[in-house]
Order: sequence, then structure tokens, then C-alpha cells
Amino acid sequence: MRFNTIPLMSPAVRASDGLMEAASSLKDEGMDVFVFAGNEMLMERLAYALTNRGLAPAEAYGPTLFSRSGWGGKVYLAQGSLSSGFVLPEIGVAVLSADEAMGARKRRRKGAAGGPPLLNPFTQLNVGDAVVHQENGIGIFRGVVRLELDGFKSDFVLLEYLGGDKLYVPVYKLSLLQRYIGDTDVFVIDRLGGTRWTKAKAKARESVAKLANELLGIYAKRESSTGFSYDTSEAVVGEFEETFPYEETEDQLKAIEDVYNDMASARPMDRLVCGDVGYGKTEVALRAAFVAVMSGKQVAVLVPTTLLARQHLNTFKERLSRWPIRVEGISGLSTSSQNAETLRALEKGGVDIIIGTHALLTDRVKFRDLGLLIVDEEHRFGVKDKEKIKAKRAEVDILTLTATPIPRTLNMAISGIRDLSIIETPPVDRKSIETTVSRFDEEEIQQAITRELMRGGQVFFVHNQVSTIEAMARRISEMVPLARVGVAHGQMSRSQLEKIMTKFLNRSVNVLVTSAIISSGIDIPSANTIVINRADKFGLADLYQLRGRVGRSKTRGAALLLTPAAGQITKDARKRLAAIKEYESLGAGFQMALRDMEIRGVGDILGRAQWGHVTAIGYELYQQMLKEAVDKLQGKEVVPEIDPEIHIHLDAFIPEEYCPDSHLRLGLYKRLFSADSSELPDIFSEISDLYGDPPAAVRELFTIAEIRDRMKKMRIKKLERQNNRLRFYLSRDSIINLGVLIEIITAREGRLYPQGVAEIPIGAEHVSNEIRDILSRIA
Repeated sequence: MRFNTIPLMSPAVRASDGLMEAASSLKDEGMDVFVFAGNEMLMERLAYALTNRGLAPAEAYGPTLFSRSGWGGKVYLAQGSLSSGFVLPEIGVAVLSADEAMGARKRRRKGAAGGPPLLNPFTQLNVGDAVVHQENGIGIFRGVVRLELDGFKSDFVLLEYLGGDKLYVPVYKLSLLQRYIGDTDVFVIDRLGGTRWTKAKAKARESVAKLANELLGIYAKRESSTGFSYDTSEAVVGEFEETFPYEETEDQLKAIEDVYNDMASARPMDRLVCGDVGYGKTEVALRAAFVAVMSGKQVAVLVPTTLLARQHLNTFKERLSRWPIRVEGISGLSTSSQNAETLRALEKGGVDIIIGTHALLTDRVKFRDLGLLIVDEEHRFGVKDKEKIKAKRAEVDILTLTATPIPRTLNMAISGIRDLSIIETPPVDRKSIETTVSRFDEEEIQQAITRELMRGGQVFFVHNQVSTIEAMARRISEMVPLARVGVAHGQMSRSQLEKIMTKFLNRSVNVLVTSAIISSGIDIPSANTIVINRADKFGLADLYQLRGRVGRSKTRGAALLLTPAAGQITKDARKRLAAIKEYESLGAGFQMALRDMEIRGVGDILGRAQWGHVTAIGYELYQQMLKEAVDKLQGKEVVPEIDPEIHIHLDAFIPEEYCPDSHLRLGLYKRLFSADSSELPDIFSEISDLYGDPPAAVRELFTIAEIRDRMKKMRIKKLERQNNRLRFYLSRDSIINLGVLIEIITAREGRLYPQGVAEIPIGAEHVSNEIRDILSRIA
């Protein structure tokens, strides 16, 4: 059968009508409209936006996608990637590509110049949460309220302080607010106008100055060292890059570029690559290793478990098979004689890449010319191992890969002491993992395992007690007749462990009852359900790693976390389980690391001396102070940021009928007033596609965001409108053309006051345009 396809979304359609208008008009013509979205997050946003426009979609899956059954002028939402939309007029079907419509506008990566925006405190902010106001201290978030002042409406964040005092913060000043991250059991709510907050900040600054000195001392040796400069030219890496069987994500390419730049520099590399489980960190490591070997250096890949060592060994050998590069491994899965022969060859230079566990850090491992150390999941290593890794930092290039960074490492990365790359874009078709926390219940376990086996998948059952693991395996065999159960744990011999893992890989075993040895790096795409017994006994990072063993293909993964009765679970364990359930979304590794900090207490990370200060002012403000202290010690100019006030009497807010979800509105406010003015057109186009044509109040909000960003750059403290006159409050270091400002004041019969206040008459209409014009002229 042959169909004539008509291209659908021309650039003109994308720019003016948008996805929603196209879907609506095609449906009105009697077409069945299929909207394809490339990932689950985009699907959720589109479902909300379509419903909001009266186009509530049905979902379409798999082979039934193009079955005519049940059709009839409907809109369907399906997951899949299409480069462009089209129409099949013969059968009355239109296919829209959300990737085409929304991907045409690529947003500039925020924070590209100064590092990625790790902390987004408003993504999970709920009424009743503690919030830090940089000027007024710790209060309680009571929601977003709309107030009418002088006849004009705006939204404010309401904070409650000690004694019931209330503070209304304009949404354009959200940069002053941070979600409190610290010890949530002992923090103190401040009193408006009280002295505790000022004293706490002063003490924290003193403490931060000492810590900054300590941290800089750790890395000063590396900064002053002269390392090896690698050749990262296209001639060296081009052919190897072409053998990568997948399309790199934008973040992955940026991380690779960062690593190449580090290696080309004479300064030893110390880069942390942070990305969620299965987001492509291994490929970044492979390319770094290839560059090192091509320059005649040896590479060591340090991993926390023998199973991960074996998996990396297989991956590296497969990817490098076309080149004369020798890759070997030393671990408990190799015999003593094999390990000895490998080490002899390594010392003579006969092995290019060695992959192993902490045994690689012992004195018996000698290299002819080690150039690069790759550390996978640093948080899994003990204190002594970490000290040995740290000792190598000034000697060789170090690349650390992690999904959930240990908070001290995160601390250094955010402070700019360690270089950082983030891979936060999920692979195409990756879905979030459905997470359920439940009491141990045989019926629920049976259902979870049977559901996975019936769809042709495999199951991990984590039981981290070796003494009873065989009994648990027998119990599961009785519960689920379909199950072909195998057992794996760290006390097995090398041959036993290898045999059972081979059976699981070739699917003769479909349920693997295992200890936590599978928590890092095991990649089995057909295993898409994990059951974790006594999940309350695991740390947050470990739970996150275990959950990441499933959902690594196009099939949505499921995680069932089993606990005993509520009375047998500690308070911290309850917090961990709530956090792992809360962070189901893709790419939640950073939020998980920060939440881990809240639960374990910052004292475990920064030391008891710092703990009190973090508890007193919150982690994010503490971190901000630390970064400023580090910058100051490094000789960088630290200029306090201007936080302009704007009172220009406009109705500027996001109406509930336009965006009903309060969390989404708050997130949009935060994003809008954190954005550079050059990003605002992209944000405007995006919300237009999602929610429809913005009403006047939203348009004025964008105007205020643009004006405020210009004022920050020009260092203008305040702008207010009184009747038909504007007042600009200048700072001593305002970056303006004073001559042009005086010309404008003279021409309009305004005034310039000695205190640095410029008063300029304006017309009663088109206020926004007049302000823009004045700012443009004096810039």
C-alpha cells in the first residue's frame, strides 16, 4: 500500500501556531491526530498542556498504534522520536512531532560560563517547608498569594517567621530564597528584625574562610603541577568516535569536550562527570582512555565491585577491539596466576588499560607510565582508598564518574575547586522507574515478579543477608512457579559467581536473588523489575544505584522496596524511603545527593566544625559563601550582585486558569527571574506551545523579567513609577552612559538628585516600552 505524505509543520507553522493549534485545527478537520514525544517527561508536559486546551489525549502503545479500532476524530499521545510530522490524507491521519515543534528552539545551557545550576530548591518546595531568605533568615513557606497594590495585581511568596510575622516576597525576588537544606530536626526559625540571623551569617563567613583555605591547599599542588599534554585532535579520535553505535546526547558531547580540553592542557585533569545511571558516562571514560593510550600512556580504571570490573572489561575490549590496545583486568574473578601475569605485563608496558577493584591501589601494582586514572563511583570506596586516590591527584589525570556524588566531592565541585561536567539528558526512549514502597507481602511480591516474567523480562531480588539468601530463593520459587531462580553473592567463588551471572545473562535464570553486589554497573536491559528486601537498611545512594539496575531499555522499569512493620524502621530510614520514592524522575542524582546530606547530617560530610554553621544558615547559602571565599583567595574579583527592586504598577502574574498547578507556576517564576534576557524569547515560545497564547498579565511578567535583568547588568538598584514619572535609583558603580542619561533628563524636563536618583517624566501609556527604550539608550 502506498500513501502520499504531506509535510506538516513548516517553520512558519512552528513559530506562529505551535503544536497545540496544529493539533486542534487538524482534529476539527476530522483527522485522527497522533502526537509523538521523544521522552516521558515531554509526554507528561504535553498531556497536561493538551488537556488544558480541551484536547485530552488518549494514549497509544505498540502494535495497536495504527489499528483503526476505536478511532474517530481523537488526539492520541504516544512515545517515540520523529524528525518531522506529516499527514496521511487518504486515511485521515495526522502525525505531529513534539521533538520537531519544541526542539526547533534549543535553549542555551544555563550557567555555561560558571558551571551548571546544581541546586534548584523550588522543584520540590511544599507548603510548610523551611526556606532561607538571605536577608531575613529562616522562615516557613506558606504558599504563593496574589495581592492587589494601588489597583495592580502581582504574586508574592508568603513566608512565616517566629511569632507569626509574615513576609511577602515579590516573585521577581525569588533569587533571595533557597530551600533549607541542613538538619531539619534542629534548625531555628528566625524572628523578623531579630539579630540571630546576622550573627549566624557572620560566624559562618569566618568558618568558611578557614575551610576555603583548607580546600585550596588540597588542590594547590595539582594547580601548580605540570602534567602531560595529550593530542585530542580529530585525526586521533575521529575514527574511534565514529564507532560509537548510538547518538550522543548534547550533555554527553559537552562532557567529552570538557575532558578533551582538560587532557590537551598541561595541567593535570581532575574532573567529576556526574550523570544518572545509564546516561553514557562510560563512553566519556572510553574516549579519555583512548586519547591517553594513543599518546603512549597507560590507563587504570578503578571500580568498586568485581562484577562491575568484569562488565567494564567486556565493554572496553569490545569498543577497542579494532585497535592494537591491550585491555586486562585484575579482580577476584581472575585466578592468582592470571593476575600475576597481568601485573608483570603492566609493569613492562605490555598492558595499556588495566581495570580492577581497590587492588589496583596496592603497592604491588606498578606501571611503566600511568597517565590517566578513571574512578567509577567514588562514594563506594573506603576512607583509606580515597586517601590513596587523593594522593595521585597531583601526579596523573583523574576522571571520576558518579551518579550520586559523595557530598564532599559535590561540595568541591560546586565551589569551583574541582572541574565538573553534568550529563542530565536521558537517552532517547528512557523512562522513569515506577517506585513502590511496601511492607513485606508475599502476594505483592508474587504479582511484581509475575508481571515482569509475563512480559518476557527478568527480575533482581536483592536480599543482602548471605546467611538466609538460599532460604529466600526457595521461598520465591514456591511463590512464583514461573520463576527460574538463581543466587549470587560476594562470598561465592569466582567460578560460581561467573556461572550464575552467565545463566542470568543468557536468561536460563530469570529471577536472580542477590546481595548488593549488583548495585554498580550491571547492565542487563531485559531485567526491568527489582525487588529490594529490607530497603530500610540501605543508604540513599545505594538505593538509588540498585534501582538504576532496571529500566535501562525502552521498557519502563519497576522497583518494589520492601520494609518491615513501621515500628521497626528508624526515622532516618523513613526519610530515605520517602526520598527515593519522591525522586522517581529521570536525572535525579544531584537532588538525591543533597537529600542524603539532609538525612545523614552535614557533620558527616564537612566535619563537626562546619555542621553548626550549615544548620544555622542552610547548606545552599553556606555553599554560596564558600564559593565566594574560594574566589577571593584565588584572586578573583568578588562583586556583590545587585538585586533590583521594581515598582512600576503593572498587572504581572501567572493566572491559575492559564497554569493551574501551583508547583509549575512557582517553578516558572523561578526560571523566569533566573534567566538571562537572551533566554526569555525561548521560554515565552515554550510556554506558548504548552499552555497557549499568554494573557496580558503573563506578557507583562516577561517585561519585568527583561527590565530586571538589564538593571542587574547596569547595576541599577531600584526602579519605581509614581504617576507619570519614573525614578531610577543608581548605585555608585552603575554601568550607564551618564551623558545620555543627562540628555534624556534635560529633554523631558526631569531631575537628577544628588543621591543618585534620576527622575524622568513618561507618558501614561506604553510604560514598558518607554522603560525599555530608556535602558537601551543609557546602556
